[in-house]
Amino acid sequence: MTANGDTMGVMNNGADLADPSPRNDSDYEDLPPINSENDDFTDTAAIANLSIQRIPYSRLYDPPKSFSDPTNHWLLPNIPLKVKIVKAEHRTGNHILNPYLYTIQVEHQHYQWEVKRRHTHFQHLHQQLLMFRTSLRIPLPIKKYRTRRKTISEKNRKPVPRFPRRPEALILSTEALEERKKELEEYLQNCLKIPMYRNHHEMMTFLEISPVSFIDELGHKGKEFLVMKRAGGFRKASCFTRFENFITDITGHWRKRWLVVKDSCILYIRPKDGRIRAVMLIDHGFTAKAGVSTVGVHHGVRISNMSRDLYLKCWTSRKAQELSEYLIQTGESYAQDFTNSNRYGSFAPKRDDTSAQWFVDGANHFEAVSEALEAAKEEIFIADWWLSPHIYMKRPVMDGDHWRLDRILERKAREGVHVYILVYKEVELGISINSLLTKQWLMKLHPNIRVLRHPDAVRGGPLLWSHHEKLVVVDQSYAFVGGIDLCFGRWDNYEHRITDLGGIVFDTSDTSIKDHTIYNSTSPSGLKLKSMSQSQTSLSSWSVEPLNESINESVKSHTNEKVVKFALEEDRDDDRESEVFNVQGNETNNNNIANQSTNPDIKFSDIPLNDNNITPNKEGVDEVDAQPSTSEAHGGTFKLRLASKLRTKRLQAVAKFARMRQFTRRAQGTDSECDPQDVANDELDFSIPGIKSTDTGAAVKGLTGGSKLWFGKDYCNFIVKDFVDLHQPFIDLVDRNNTPRMPWHDLSCMVTGAAARDVARHFIERWNFTKFEKAKFNDTYPWILPKAYTNAETIKAPKFLLRSVPVSAQVVRSVSDWSIGHKRTDTSILTAHIDLINNAKHYVYLENQFFITQSASPPLDPSEVVINSIGEAIYHRIVRAFRDGQTFRVFIFFPLLPAFEGEIGTSRGVAIQAITHYNYATICRGENSLINRLRREVGDPFNYISFYGLRNYGELHGKLATELIYVHSKLLLVDDNKVIIGSCNINDRSMVGNRDSEVAVVLTDQQFEPNAVMNGQPYDKCGKFCGALRRYLMREHLGLFGGSTSKVNDKPPPLPDIDIRDPISDKFYKDVWMASAAKNAAIYERVFPVVPTDQVKSFAQLREYLNKPKLVHTDPQEARKCLEKVRGHLVLMPLNFLENEDLTPAWGTGEKLMPSSLWT
Repeated sequence: MTANGDTMGVMNNGADLADPSPRNDSDYEDLPPINSENDDFTDTAAIANLSIQRIPYSRLYDPPKSFSDPTNHWLLPNIPLKVKIVKAEHRTGNHILNPYLYTIQVEHQHYQWEVKRRHTHFQHLHQQLLMFRTSLRIPLPIKKYRTRRKTISEKNRKPVPRFPRRPEALILSTEALEERKKELEEYLQNCLKIPMYRNHHEMMTFLEISPVSFIDELGHKGKEFLVMKRAGGFRKASCFTRFENFITDITGHWRKRWLVVKDSCILYIRPKDGRIRAVMLIDHGFTAKAGVSTVGVHHGVRISNMSRDLYLKCWTSRKAQELSEYLIQTGESYAQDFTNSNRYGSFAPKRDDTSAQWFVDGANHFEAVSEALEAAKEEIFIADWWLSPHIYMKRPVMDGDHWRLDRILERKAREGVHVYILVYKEVELGISINSLLTKQWLMKLHPNIRVLRHPDAVRGGPLLWSHHEKLVVVDQSYAFVGGIDLCFGRWDNYEHRITDLGGIVFDTSDTSIKDHTIYNSTSPSGLKLKSMSQSQTSLSSWSVEPLNESINESVKSHTNEKVVKFALEEDRDDDRESEVFNVQGNETNNNNIANQSTNPDIKFSDIPLNDNNITPNKEGVDEVDAQPSTSEAHGGTFKLRLASKLRTKRLQAVAKFARMRQFTRRAQGTDSECDPQDVANDELDFSIPGIKSTDTGAAVKGLTGGSKLWFGKDYCNFIVKDFVDLHQPFIDLVDRNNTPRMPWHDLSCMVTGAAARDVARHFIERWNFTKFEKAKFNDTYPWILPKAYTNAETIKAPKFLLRSVPVSAQVVRSVSDWSIGHKRTDTSILTAHIDLINNAKHYVYLENQFFITQSASPPLDPSEVVINSIGEAIYHRIVRAFRDGQTFRVFIFFPLLPAFEGEIGTSRGVAIQAITHYNYATICRGENSLINRLRREVGDPFNYISFYGLRNYGELHGKLATELIYVHSKLLLVDDNKVIIGSCNINDRSMVGNRDSEVAVVLTDQQFEPNAVMNGQPYDKCGKFCGALRRYLMREHLGLFGGSTSKVNDKPPPLPDIDIRDPISDKFYKDVWMASAAKNAAIYERVFPVVPTDQVKSFAQLREYLNKPKLVHTDPQEARKCLEKVRGHLVLMPLNFLENEDLTPAWGTGEKLMPSSLWT
């Protein structure tokens, strides 16, 4: 029966439609493949990957292709695509000729989704496939092909797709509708059996499939379809949004975009080139609305989150309504962790059973980060306030530049890992960290390394605030969070050495060395002498470019100036290459080392080393002669003797450091060769997971490297001299022969699984916001997608950690509109700090770079400028303990002086004095200070709270020297079971949310240690993570680590028998802890002129104090005997220092013009 006959049947007798007559061939249109025997359009990708059952995450980084590209293969190889029409609804609306809406259930491996289509959509698909078949080159029907077709048996012939052409307006009965469902379902199934049709882009569009549909790491297969996006429709909302949308709905320019909904994000792709054009994360501000009355766009949908509004237009009002309902459903199900309210008001929930590890001081952190970077397979995220590409992650350097940060990143980029780096874009007049150099140096290494800087102050960004996070995320599975930037000056270990002269023994008869002045934080002025470790050869012409292979040149800054001078003179005299020891330990064949300096007349190469010409002195130490003999200078043997001696000295120093390092790793449970059970039962009571380091034994066997730990700019003293000439990273910043380095105490942690995904999510938000603001149309910087949390719990601690501790982890942060584009400010870091303090039962242990906080709420003084109420929380908790008769302790550490270049008491020390003022104003200056308020309530406040700094001493060429240890850690530890580790300082900049951006992790123990004690009583809440961390810190500060020699003699000091399990008992708190701090402080003040000190209360007294001779000047031997009694680094914080002076910036200074919020 023809179609016209069917129509007549409708008009004449409705009963004929109820029982339709059998269809004939004119009711169908066949869609056969080109070759019935063997499809010409073979799925070669599927054949080549039969064993692959998933699409790797790395597919995201394949070169994008147009949706219509015939080489696209978006389906899982060798996995069938099943379709079934499960429902047909009569929904006329505006579709009179296509009244039925078919619901198609699609299944592809474990992915299941539904697609709704009308007959007209099937018809469009059929026409496109038919046109595609016609456009292909069809073989001529020669005899060969005719013969092959005839020999094909009927049973081997594949079903040919047959499209039902009968109009739907003629389908009026249920039976006819069921028949139509069956016909359309068979048509789809037969099309999907033919690769040329299955992989066609029109089929992909019909079934709502895109390049990102089946990537497991992105989560479930959500709703996808083509929408219209108005140009400029992805933007911040305004109060005139609806009116603007109404106008642009009529006059605006709309573009086609493919919308994709995933577990916790939305993205859209430009079909013509396959590029992702924007990503929106689902958060607690997520909403979706449809309709012209609410959106102002016909068939429009408005999708909003905390940072953006996205306006879309669908083809029908039904599609718009379905999309908005599906988005709301997704937010309430898959993304509920981010749409629901979380503890502390954080963007992320608490994650139980998170494997975690802490790292005290930069040495452990850097080594763990380097191992994690080396294990990266897909992505590396780094966010730093400052990043120095030329830092060495493992020390001493025994593998050349293999473990240098830029080399690690370049190596991983060449392996296909994509590296994303966010650095703070500083105001160059105020901060000298040269982020532009960092970006230029790293991005030229490989296209897979991408660096963005933010904010742009000249484009309206903030002048005073910075991005202060310190994050490293690997594969969105492992995340490092803490206070340690990957930059100069951060690497340190528990010894906190203040000198690093390498293995050279200087001739003490040289008066230029013997009588030099010590320049440190006490007396930073007068830095005039040229470093004897720097070459006389001019390196001022160095640019960024030569640094790529600059190790041989850099050796000139790590060797005795006289040695280099003699080598250069010999080169001029004998017209031969000067031969200089390679500081990296590389042999002649090291391809990463340049063979010549910027001076074309001077070349540096490795020298053959042997021990034949080493002559020990009376003490068995090989000295380097101050002057070579004439015959040596002209005969060329001096260079050989010199290099041999240097090699021996460095080998000795490296061996000593290796022994110390082995002890440290064993004490921390980080020695890969030690039994973890032995570590757990160690007498030092260390119960922390360790690091399994990459084996470097082969490099040690043929070691020819130097023994310095801090190269070039890495050896620094922030108060003596701020950083300059960062394009010359291997040239010393200060003279290490008369300037002690400033040791650096810091802390970080690593989390895995869902918590690491949360850290990565924060990074992705920042990256995408920065791209949107600075590089929206620059495809060099791609949008980043967050991985799904479906299998995050299966992510375990990496292999390089021997043990990990399960904890409950929650990521908190401080962000606002300028830093991440959010409409509301996130202050979850501050909320978490106050909550932990309020709920502390036994003690609060706090280490931070600053302690600037409000001590009265509301402020008793109207001029009070500090907002955060951490000090107020401490005050109320101590008062409550006093009234309840509880033993409660508060330990607070911060630096003895802020790390700003300058000298306190001079015009160069205004910045130091300003920070010092606000620290002291919080603690003890004024009636509203914490100590004075507590004194009125509890009597002696030091029964409850005490303040500390860290200091160390050493020798520079036989002269005693001291320097403060800069406390940079950001730690709040409570009751041995809760801790906050992050990048946040105790000041308003970090805490109030709309200033510096910060990230921290709140960690709560889930496993507890037996035999713990608190206040003399058994304590069952001492966590394996927090308890071990607190004990390690106290051991370090008290000097309870063995295995190292005294700083003034070669005998190891005896270890006292101190029980640190109970931190709040009077026996420990008063008799050990406070007594040790007071004793150390008294010894330092007797031996050295130290700043700060309670002996100085005015600037006049400061000048007298610095001119007054101390024991180190009058009796060095007695000074050494006194210093032998110093145990650890712990000293009391001098609270009366300059109490008679106003330390705020004075009128007439540039600092006075800055707002007080700059310092607070």
